Amino acid sequence: LSFKREIDQGKNKESGQCPLAVYKMDEDVVVVSPVNLCAQLRDSYCTLNRVSKPPLPYFSGQEFTVRSHTAPPPIPAPPDGLPVIELSKRFERQQKHPAERCLLHPPSPGHVGNQIVHLKISREIRFRDNRKSQVGLVDILNVQPTKNQGPQKNMTLFAKFYDPLYNDHDSYIYDRFYCCDYDYSHEVAVYKQLKPLQGKYIPKFYGSFTLELPIPGHDTNRLVRLILLEYIPGRSIKSHGAGDFSQQERQRLLKIMIDTELTMYKHGFKGGFYRHDDIIINYNSRCAQRTRPIVLVDFGVCNLLHDGPEWCEIPVARWMKREGGDVCLAISEWIDWDLDLWYNRIYAGNTEIAAIGIPFIPRDHLG
Repeated sequence: LSFKREIDQGKNKESGQCPLAVYKMDEDVVVVSPVNLCAQLRDSYCTLNRVSKPPLPYFSGQEFTVRSHTAPPPIPAPPDGLPVIELSKRFERQQKHPAERCLLHPPSPGHVGNQIVHLKISREIRFRDNRKSQVGLVDILNVQPTKNQGPQKNMTLFAKFYDPLYNDHDSYIYDRFYCCDYDYSHEVAVYKQLKPLQGKYIPKFYGSFTLELPIPGHDTNRLVRLILLEYIPGRSIKSHGAGDFSQQERQRLLKIMIDTELTMYKHGFKGGFYRHDDIIINYNSRCAQRTRPIVLVDFGVCNLLHDGPEWCEIPVARWMKREGGDVCLAISEWIDWDLDLWYNRIYAGNTEIAAIGIPFIPRDHLG
């Protein structure tokens, strides 16, 4: 395809909408519906040509040498809130292999550091194609120079690689290079903002890094950002049923979730935990005294408060109104008690929450 756009959009003067797009192919004018055009441009180079990506470089036993990297400020969200891939990039996606596109769309610069870390993947957690990130455990083999807050030799840490090559490049909507940039920059910013909470409510953050990986047939390496974190054993909230805990234990865990999110909110964290994978339960009845029964993870799509908390709904309100996405749905079967009475009994003396004036909805109206 060698379409060249001549007119941005054929706009309807009355509605302002763009029902048609006008393109030139050689000397012929081609008029197409944007919807039909986007549908035709959905498939990637690999799908159209039946070729594969390079084999995943992430597997147990693989060793990497990475360099410290200071992430750029959080990448701004698109005006409409969705990182929709531009039409020109849809053409590019069909004409170029995703590995070559990694060279055309490198990560945002940030600042390269002087610390070199040699690590070895010791355990796969999720190494698969068409995923937003690749995650696993790594053993730290060597660090030069060492830093008090950074990784140390012989540590085993959780590594998260923001590798755009192994994202889903047949996605109909999203710009995967932008998404990797966004997730990396926001997650690093959140961990730095919430530094007082590391090791308590969230994992310890051991730094952000850059990995260089070769591309077959090219002399230039591509760049992959990654972060190193404390590993939190446990399972996500969705994998636990109500029968796994007594009612008293479920009430305790729910209170910890709400208190944790409130604490993070007061430290400048905007948003909340809308996905059940964000909440790791590090608790069982045999270890009821564990000091960190719940740890919150994964902040790639989260934001920080810069203008005060007034314009952001306080977390408790979302929990009480069941507006917490699949987190609340995941634990809906946990709640076999009168939630309103329980909430008032637990939080009646909390003046910060009382000032918000949270509207309670009867349980039988929650659905």
